[in-house]
Amino acid sequence: FRPWLQQNVDGHFFANLFEHLRRRTDQNQLCIELSEDRTSPWNSNELTLISHWFERKDFFFSVELFRLLPEKCRRSASNFADSLVFAKVLHKVLLKANEHDDLIDAEQRSALRNAAAMNTTILSDILQDLLD
Repeated sequence: FRPWLQQNVDGHFFANLFEHLRRRTDQNQLCIELSEDRTSPWNSNELTLISHWFERKDFFFSVELFRLLPEKCRRSASNFADSLVFAKVLHKVLLKANEHDDLIDAEQRSALRNAAAMNTTILSDILQDLLD
């Protein structure tokens, strides 16, 4: 289904597909694959899948995924500046970055700062507070 992610397919299709990946490790691996290309932003279908991972009560940040997320968030921030879904994803990443400051470097922290600065949702103040 990866090629379908590049097309305008209903986001609910992808949400349901994500739920059919029963193992958490498979869901995490999918999120890693969606975040590996740090030279381009997420599209709306990819963001839908990523957001479903973070909405799960039993989600976890693998070290590999966590290291990919700051740059992917920065690349995606301008496309989703007014997206509450993206703001929620960024919020979770910032919370994790604050919990594990030793896992991200200055460049990754700068990428998160840039992503938060572009956000225009009602969460923008909260995102900025997490960076201070």
